[in-house]
Amino acid sequence: MVAPAGSGKTTLLGQFAAAAGCPVAYYCADGREADADSFLAALGASLASVVPGLAGGWTSVDEATRALERVEPERALLLVDDFHLLEQTGAEEMLEQLLADSPPQLGVVIASRSRPSFNWPRLVVSGALVEVGGDDLRFRSWEVERLFLDVYAEPLPPEDLAELARRTEGWAAGLKLFHLATQGLPTSERRRVLRALGKRWSYAREYLTRNVLDGLDPELRRFLVETCVLTRLSGRLCDELLRRTGSARLLRELEARQLFTYELDDGSYRYHETLRSQLEAMLVEELGEVETRERFRRAGGLLEAEAIIGDALYAYCRAEAWDEVERLLGRDGHQIVDGRPVWLDVLPPALLRSDAWLQLTVARHQRSVGRFAAAAETYRAAELSSGESSAIDICRRERIALEAWIETSPAPSGDALGLLRSATIHDPRVARRQALRLAKPEARAVAGLAALLEGRCHEAAALLAAARDEPEQTPAVAAAAQLGLAVAHLLAGHPGGAAQARLAAEQAERAGVVWLARLAHAPLALVDPVRGGLSATAARVTSEVERHAWGVHVSSLLEGLGALNAGEAPVELLEAAATGFADVGAGVLEAWARGAHAVALARVGDPNAADAALAAGRLGRRSGVVAAEALASLALAELDPGSDHQVVARTLQHECGLLGLLGPAVRRAGEPARDARFAVRCLGGLRLTLHGRETDLRAVTPRARTLLRLLALHDGRPVHREVLMEALWPGCDPVSGGRNLQVLVSSLRQALEPGRGRGDDTLVARDADAYRLALPKGTEIDLTAFHRAVAQGRASVDPRLAAGVYARALDLYVGELFPEEGPAEWVIEPREQLLEEAMEAARGLAESLLALGDPLAAARACRRGLALERRDASLLRLCVAPYEAAGDSRSADRTRERQRRALG
Repeated sequence: MVAPAGSGKTTLLGQFAAAAGCPVAYYCADGREADADSFLAALGASLASVVPGLAGGWTSVDEATRALERVEPERALLLVDDFHLLEQTGAEEMLEQLLADSPPQLGVVIASRSRPSFNWPRLVVSGALVEVGGDDLRFRSWEVERLFLDVYAEPLPPEDLAELARRTEGWAAGLKLFHLATQGLPTSERRRVLRALGKRWSYAREYLTRNVLDGLDPELRRFLVETCVLTRLSGRLCDELLRRTGSARLLRELEARQLFTYELDDGSYRYHETLRSQLEAMLVEELGEVETRERFRRAGGLLEAEAIIGDALYAYCRAEAWDEVERLLGRDGHQIVDGRPVWLDVLPPALLRSDAWLQLTVARHQRSVGRFAAAAETYRAAELSSGESSAIDICRRERIALEAWIETSPAPSGDALGLLRSATIHDPRVARRQALRLAKPEARAVAGLAALLEGRCHEAAALLAAARDEPEQTPAVAAAAQLGLAVAHLLAGHPGGAAQARLAAEQAERAGVVWLARLAHAPLALVDPVRGGLSATAARVTSEVERHAWGVHVSSLLEGLGALNAGEAPVELLEAAATGFADVGAGVLEAWARGAHAVALARVGDPNAADAALAAGRLGRRSGVVAAEALASLALAELDPGSDHQVVARTLQHECGLLGLLGPAVRRAGEPARDARFAVRCLGGLRLTLHGRETDLRAVTPRARTLLRLLALHDGRPVHREVLMEALWPGCDPVSGGRNLQVLVSSLRQALEPGRGRGDDTLVARDADAYRLALPKGTEIDLTAFHRAVAQGRASVDPRLAAGVYARALDLYVGELFPEEGPAEWVIEPREQLLEEAMEAARGLAESLLALGDPLAAARACRRGLALERRDASLLRLCVAPYEAAGDSRSADRTRERQRRALG
């Protein structure tokens, strides 16, 4: 792993080690062990500490190799962290020799801020080495969203997430520093910190100073500060700016040392935005704002002379050289309109509103994030401006094309985008044929997506693969084709579909189509109902916030299909998707959603399920959507197992390649019910035993485990969905909360009952608007047994019987209720009640044992209670009596002194 400071290398090493399943030795490089002998000895000591029988004290690579071969571990792993500290030393040469001669059972992972100087390419070509770089470790926009939602539990609004991802460029330390700086703050304060990221950010400044800048020689540090006014750098540009020579050498050194400097495809360089903005703040502190603006003006002139117009515009804006900005816009406005350049943040609003090229840039950004209605309004505003006619013409054409996706009944259009819109309305077969007649790179992509809308996975996959690889294809269309290919493969049950969806997300992000990158994670629900379902939920919720109706409805459909694949019945979700598609005039997708909705209705035994299935089948035939017909047949097969409907459904699935769509869902006739006996332990931490084995819940998300704890706490009694939603997502709106709850329930069912067929009894059952653990006879629940034992002790008049049940209660109380939940509000009150009952059991046991004439046992019972709550006054008082009864006056006196200190 070669990546800059703060990229998460050490964190990834730890995660890799935890999952390795073999002995793991960790060595953090130390500059004091840079000579070959010390380094080899240190490695030997690290490995010897984890590999049984391995001799350490190595003095040569041959000795190390012989020692490893003698013990022949099945596999061992050596992690070497901070290897850049040993750059150009004897230790580096020693490691190269060890890698060449060590036995294959030894795996080595190196983490460094710079690439070692040994023969790296030879190892890569031979297949002996895999390189993980900074780009692999950076957080993508959707990963930033999941980080703040699932890990930090402090979600940000989508526009703030996008801004944070852009300003930090997914840098792990930057995201963590932002979280630390804003933890617990209201949204307004978090936005204030977010705006400061491009200026003075003390957390990042301190981190970068300590971990990047302090170790640099003065020449490199000075070079970084003085060249930060260039958002695009080259040796020639830097030489001209600084009136010196040798800048190219310094840029190469900065890039080689992974000092947040990246070489671009054209051979130029750029600094990481977080570093550049902090360097800019340092320059302002050193020179003052006036001189800094003059530096930016000079940089703008140099960039303009190199025809790097977007970067020149930013430099002029930062210099507040508005005359230069207007001149540049009037001359080269057509070169600045794609993406969302940083210069938009520093333009005066009045200038932004008055220039058609700038309005076009804003509209394209709004379109890229899925704000279609806002983009249409911006296009209209640009058309009314007094700007350049060519910009106004582009705005008009793009607005007309965009409005076809806003209107429910758009006018027919023969271009590629218009044909794709037609394919969502009715009979995608017609759109497919017409698209294939177009002599344009995007034609096959449209034809493939039309085939996918029809439900013909094989034809869709062939067309979309060809479209993706079209030499003249635009990046955005290639990303759309890649996403369509991923969905086609997932619907067909192809194992590579999930990886293709993630690749589509990467391509869409690079192409600047944010809404498509977001949407690319929704198909993962088709193959992974737990993590993929959460990804689909995140895509849907974010699309709702962005008011991107198409993103909401497509995510809902894919999320619903994934839930159906997992054996769930997401009735409300699929009904909302069907209604949503009807609202945007997408009859073809509505047919898909109606078919899936019919399956969900059949699963819950809805009396209208048969009518819904027949209606979905008719709609599918009218719309030319064979997938809807297949879904309708599956719904009818659910209602009448073993009927001809099941044969029809399977025939349609095979014909269209929809074998990944509800393939294992229909239960075989006569399939026996399985044994569901299990045990639940809540005290001291949640543990489940199923079929005599403890269930591993690590694959389930933390929030899904919280849901299981909530249900387990209620001992099989129904818990209303509103209670669950408030505990899991405080303040969340009911619609989003309900859908999120469905996903969590689905993930729990998969974890508790993997491979469960539809129609089988489920351990997580729904009762109207509530959920419960449907616990079979014979289930052992420690909470139930604990409460019962305490109640029996209270009711007993026989001290022997009371002592027995109270002792049983204390044996069950192995720890507080769900310590994993920390101070969560919903767990505090029952946790305190259980502790009070445990203290009651300790007192009752001590009193019963005293009554039975066993004072020493009574004293031990008191100590058991005081170990739970050392300041319990009644137990401290009670504890004196057993010692006095046993004649142990010293212990009695010590107990009185403890009582005095605790209560005084």
